[in-house]
Amino acid sequence: MTRVLALVVCALAGSMAAAEAAEDARLVDDDSQNLKREILELDRDLRVLEDQTLYPAPTRVAVFVAMDIGAFFKLQSLRIQLDGREVAQHTYTDAETAALIRGATQQLYVGNAAGGAHQLLAVFTGIGPHGRPYRRAASLDFDQSAGPRNIELRVGDGENRQQPEFTARVWP
Repeated sequence: MTRVLALVVCALAGSMAAAEAAEDARLVDDDSQNLKREILELDRDLRVLEDQTLYPAPTRVAVFVAMDIGAFFKLQSLRIQLDGREVAQHTYTDAETAALIRGATQQLYVGNAAGGAHQLLAVFTGIGPHGRPYRRAASLDFDQSAGPRNIELRVGDGENRQQPEFTARVWP
């Protein structure tokens, strides 16, 4: 009987140790999840601070790319010049083009521009109607006054002429 009692005591002690180990593991997991959350929040705050420092609102220029249906043009690359100087270029994958067609908007460039008049030139390269190589440009003259400038480059389908249309405009 003593031997059975000893086995029961050992079994209880083992299950208590297992329960304590499980509780310790749960606490460590909770702590690590909280730490991950804090790191993500800190990273977000640092990115915002970096953007505000590098691109102050009075001089910030941001360029975004969007597409409509995309029946007449498959975007392959885009090059942006600001005041004659190339500031951004991007080669698009099929997945990126599909995302733009589904309604995504891509921030392609963020930079600074001094106050005054500026010219933005965007050169779109891709496959146009009837599977032919297609290269078109859109330009925009804008004034960088007190406040950030957001510029939208849009590729749309020109239903009337069955051709793609390329536009550049300042967002409000």
